[in-house]
Amino acid sequence: MGEMISVIMSAFNESEEELSLSIQSILHQTYGDFEFIIVNDNPENTQLEIALEKFAQQDSRIRLLKNEKNIGLAASLNRGIEIAHGEYIARMDADDISLPDRFEKQLAFLKKNGLDLISGFTIIIDENGNEAPKEAQTAIYESLDLSEILKYGDVIRHPTVMGKTSAFRDVGGYRELVPAEDYDIWLRMLSANKRIGCIGKRVLKYRIRTSSISRQNGYRQFVAARYVKNLYKQRLKDGKDNYTKESYKRYLEKYHVENPNMLKKYQAVSLHYTQVLESMRKKDILHCVQSCLLVILGIPCGFEMLWVGFQQKMIHSRWK
Repeated sequence: MGEMISVIMSAFNESEEELSLSIQSILHQTYGDFEFIIVNDNPENTQLEIALEKFAQQDSRIRLLKNEKNIGLAASLNRGIEIAHGEYIARMDADDISLPDRFEKQLAFLKKNGLDLISGFTIIIDENGNEAPKEAQTAIYESLDLSEILKYGDVIRHPTVMGKTSAFRDVGGYRELVPAEDYDIWLRMLSANKRIGCIGKRVLKYRIRTSSISRQNGYRQFVAARYVKNLYKQRLKDGKDNYTKESYKRYLEKYHVENPNMLKKYQAVSLHYTQVLESMRKKDILHCVQSCLLVILGIPCGFEMLWVGFQQKMIHSRWK
């Protein structure tokens, strides 16, 4: 293997327009030494299959895999990782848009700094491709070591990732931990002493829908991340973790993630947490304390939400 990049994308139910924009953004990269592995995880969707076949006929760098049935993101990505020829892997989602020089900039940064995996920043867009206001876009920073902040929470946008193929294979690929399979693999890479950093540039247009997981099932995402962090702590202590699909299922049930009332409570607590940060910015101690209490009393692990948020804020402040 030389400097080839294996781009891995799973497609499920994206519109033909979204799929076209996503695929074309990869095919028109300024860095051209790549293979594009696209996994069809919705074999019953004939329109998706036709669209993918059409693109594959247009560019020989595209390699199509078709699952016999829907197997989910983690298993689909693992199929791509298994057959990848490249020395590096770049993730891509079927409804996002990579900026033209993404691969060129990320590969140079990765190699220059001797990193195993890097993420990047995004331009947030909506369902129609409209960019979010400037104040809604994430602030940019650069880091050669995300290990400290990743212990508290996931700061990586999954489709911005580029890393050594060996980094993915050394930890056994993704595990079925919806919706935290990406956070789990980053922490397992840290457990394997992989170096993870972040390039201080926007590399991708990231589509956020009103029906996205973070909006509709944020509480499940919060609980799943907590489970993944517990596995990381267990590996620090024992050298391995006790993950099984059944233990993960029991953990989600313990915190009632299927209860719609818990989502409503979580959304309310998230609003109070935003008010905590705003009160801190304004140095309004009274309202800050009041909002903190509402977070702590609102849901199980409310105090942990505050603690994690404060730790991440402190780390970010040192990078700016």
